[in-house]
Amino acid sequence: MDIYESYFLTPSGKRMPGIKYYELEETAKQIVDLYIEKDDNLKQSFDLFKKDYIHYSPYIDFLICKLNYKLINPFITEEGYLYGKDEKIIYVQNAFDDKYRKTLEYPKASDKDLHLERVNIDNIEDSIIDPNGNCYVLNRESSEFHQQYFETILLHKMAKNKELYEDYIKCIKEYNDIFYLINVYFRDRLGYLQVVKYPNGSGHILYNDQLKDDYITNLLSSIKDFYPNISLEKSIIPEELIDSSIEIKNEMSDIHESRRI
Repeated sequence: MDIYESYFLTPSGKRMPGIKYYELEETAKQIVDLYIEKDDNLKQSFDLFKKDYIHYSPYIDFLICKLNYKLINPFITEEGYLYGKDEKIIYVQNAFDDKYRKTLEYPKASDKDLHLERVNIDNIEDSIIDPNGNCYVLNRESSEFHQQYFETILLHKMAKNKELYEDYIKCIKEYNDIFYLINVYFRDRLGYLQVVKYPNGSGHILYNDQLKDDYITNLLSSIKDFYPNISLEKSIIPEELIDSSIEIKNEMSDIHESRRI
């Protein structure tokens, strides 16, 4: 699988080379700080913009949405770019191939856009749930699908974490037959749950049985008790990958002492 270089493009079209993927967030912060130091109105705009960002940093999104920078090849395994339009994040997929070129709207990494909240057993919806019980609620009636959420989450996590970036690269290069899709990487490497729930109360939850801890075991049991028509569909990975997957899952998980079912 090809790995494409990622970099920022300035509003004038100048390429900013020499930035490692896991340095993207810090680079965005440095650029944004330079702008808002010189412009009080822009600083006020940034202060308002960042209010919706608790879990993830606002700098990359502000750089794209407000300062008109582009992020080239944000998802590294395909050629494309992110740009801002009407304060929305737009992804141009297969940007350099007119035949397969496609434009999609992606969520910003704010808690508001990602519909990020604590998991609520009383109201399980289509969602992605991380190992700590943080729930990204999806809107079935919109164009927001699991794939776009996973890509947005991974971008903002890898943009500041060298270890996660190197692990993802290793997995898609050495174990592509296993981690061939981004949702599989999140589920079978990082321990996320993928929930699909239909209006009639049926549905399914995809999860990795080897990575679940007591918290996830109890969470799945509670969901099953509350929604008996939701099936639990477990996946497994080769034994030689279990220990390293548990290690990277634990290292990437944020600590939430108050997490509850």
